Amino acid sequence: MSLRGLILGGFAACILVIVGLSALTLSSVSSQTGPIGDMESRADRVANDTMPLLLAIKDIRLDIIQVQQFLTDASATGNDEALAEADAWVARFTEHLDTAKGLAERMGLEDHVNTLERIEGVFPPFLRNGKAMAKAYKEKGRDAGNALMVNFDELAVILLQRLDEITDGVSNQTWEEMGALLEHTHAVRASNQTLIRWQMALSALASLSALVIAVLIGTFAGRAFAALHKDVDDALADRFDAIPALSPDRKDEFGPIARALALFRQRGSEVAAMQAERERAALEAEEARKTALRNMADTVEVETTAAVERVAGEGTRVAMAAAAMAGSAVSVGTHSQTVANAAEHALANAQTVAGAAEQLSASIREIASRVETSTQMVEEVVGTGQQAGETVVSLTQAMERIGDVAGLIADIARRTHMLALNATIEAQRAGVAGKGFAVVADEVKHLAEQTGKSTEEISRQIGELRSVGTKVASEIDEMLAAITQISSVSGSIAAAVQQQDAATQEIVRNVVETSDAAREVSDHIGEVATEASRTGERATEVQALLEAMTAEIVDLRRMLNAAVRTATPEVNRRSNPRISLDSSVVVELNNGTVSTKMLDISLCGGQFELDTDEDMAVNGQLQVEGLPPAIPFEVVEVHQGRARIRFDEGAIDKEALARFIAEHHRQRRIA
Repeated sequence: MSLRGLILGGFAACILVIVGLSALTLSSVSSQTGPIGDMESRADRVANDTMPLLLAIKDIRLDIIQVQQFLTDASATGNDEALAEADAWVARFTEHLDTAKGLAERMGLEDHVNTLERIEGVFPPFLRNGKAMAKAYKEKGRDAGNALMVNFDELAVILLQRLDEITDGVSNQTWEEMGALLEHTHAVRASNQTLIRWQMALSALASLSALVIAVLIGTFAGRAFAALHKDVDDALADRFDAIPALSPDRKDEFGPIARALALFRQRGSEVAAMQAERERAALEAEEARKTALRNMADTVEVETTAAVERVAGEGTRVAMAAAAMAGSAVSVGTHSQTVANAAEHALANAQTVAGAAEQLSASIREIASRVETSTQMVEEVVGTGQQAGETVVSLTQAMERIGDVAGLIADIARRTHMLALNATIEAQRAGVAGKGFAVVADEVKHLAEQTGKSTEEISRQIGELRSVGTKVASEIDEMLAAITQISSVSGSIAAAVQQQDAATQEIVRNVVETSDAAREVSDHIGEVATEASRTGERATEVQALLEAMTAEIVDLRRMLNAAVRTATPEVNRRSNPRISLDSSVVVELNNGTVSTKMLDISLCGGQFELDTDEDMAVNGQLQVEGLPPAIPFEVVEVHQGRARIRFDEGAIDKEALARFIAEHHRQRRIA
């Protein structure tokens, strides 16, 4: 399975679970909207109409009883203050009766309105009879008052009976409302419990799905990116023989990258092999050039020294010197032919290298094309990751909308709780008549609390889903950062390939220039041979001038040796400090071991005294006090009791020799 398929499949599963949870929540909320609205309407009717009506009837009853009581007190005592109190309660009766009639009319209770109107019609005779009774007791005596009291009590009983009828009717209606509220409460509670169970199950499923998806994506992408990182490091470090961690046969997004890296390793290995071969050939050519320069310098120095000594020693050797010059001219002609052959061979090699460099340039351009393709595929993976991030954002927005719905439910629950609390207060004010209503109000309040807790649970589950969505978005961002790093590495590879292509073009240009130079050498070497022949002819003319030039030749020898030895670093023996050394040494030659005196020494060689000018061994070993024994050397020249030698650079300890020379130089300066 590809990384893109794994990501899209996982998010599709999460989205399906979340959509199911959202649909279930919306369906449950929609189904509860009607019952909850009906509950709210009934509770509002009970709290704002029924309970105030019961309280108003209770106040009317109290007003009638108080009027009856104060009129009775006035009849018994003849106190006018009792009549004034009775009039005050009559005013309250009128106010409370108007309130009760208004509430009954608003509730559409026509029977209760008619009953209240009958009470309103009976109350004036009741009041007149009571005041007449009090006046009779005061002015006419007990018998006259007792005669009116019977009618007064009957009217009071009629008023209270009418109020009992209204109270019973309103109470029955209240019980019906409470029963309906209780039924709706049980239904909403059962629906909420079912919704909570489904939400918990779906939330657990969504969390588990998100966790599994995150683990799968992290494991798959982590392993693939780790393997890709290792292969890229191996390629950049020129470890072309390392076993690739990513198989080129992969069918996912990493397959083309692995194949491009495999091709890069193959081309890189070929380039490295060609580079190593080119460096080896260059080292061999450089070593040959250095050897030729040293040999030439030694030859020039030896020949000029011998010529000067022969000219200075005896005139008879002038002819031999001229002959030697003629021989040298012939040798130059011979070497010219050799150089011509070498130039032709170098020309052929340069053409071969140019062809190989052209093939290398084509291979590098192919690698650049593959790297560009890999970069495009990485950009496609980045686009897929960004789409996944947008999906997570949409998911978060959907969860926020669900949270808004949960907030609406919580708001309804709070309002229901407040209504239930108001109903409880009103029931307590109603006394015995409101006990049943208080039970229902308490149940409604409990239901509102349960609804609030359910809403909090829904909000908590939504919060967990948001957390999971945030975590998934974070992992997608990390994946995009890793893919961006891969894209950067691919860009670096492309830049390196372009630089290699430019270097290859430079190699081709240099090879062409070398080829032209070799061709030019081949063209002009014939002229060199001709000049060498002419030099031989002129050697006979030089013999006449040698006697006059003997003194100048001595200076020429010194200047020529200095010029030859300082022309290039390869033959410049004076580039290393030489110190005079007056110490005994042991020299081991083929014909034995001799003890002699070391005259001077440097990092490259030195001179020691030798009693004979005869031919001697070409190679030997030198033991100097204070230095590691047996320093290998090569004899360059033996002349006038001195042997000039050159050390074998590959067989000496240059650091120890440099310290030895520096120490003697320091002691000489102190002295």
